[in-house]
Amino acid sequence: MKLDDFMFTVGYNGDEAIVNKLTEQEGKTLSVKELVDKGQFKPALCNALKNSDNEGIQYLMDSYNRISGSHYHSEMQIMRLFGVFAEPENISKVKRL
Repeated sequence: MKLDDFMFTVGYNGDEAIVNKLTEQEGKTLSVKELVDKGQFKPALCNALKNSDNEGIQYLMDSYNRISGSHYHSEMQIMRLFGVFAEPENISKVKRL
């Protein structure tokens, strides 16, 4: 999957990723920090995971904790929160809606 596809996927149908076209158009050029600052936490996490950006994940976690009053301390906790653990390997098609 391309980075943009992974960042803005809202679900899967078999081997097809379903991408939110509007959100993708608005956020595909933004950095992890810019996405976090705009409240786009899931796309920011996907971007950071795909690029092995540990600083970006920490920034996301710190920002989310500050805004929500939560106390997430590990990468696994924040990944569990947003339901994103890794880029799926079996995706061969992308549908933009």
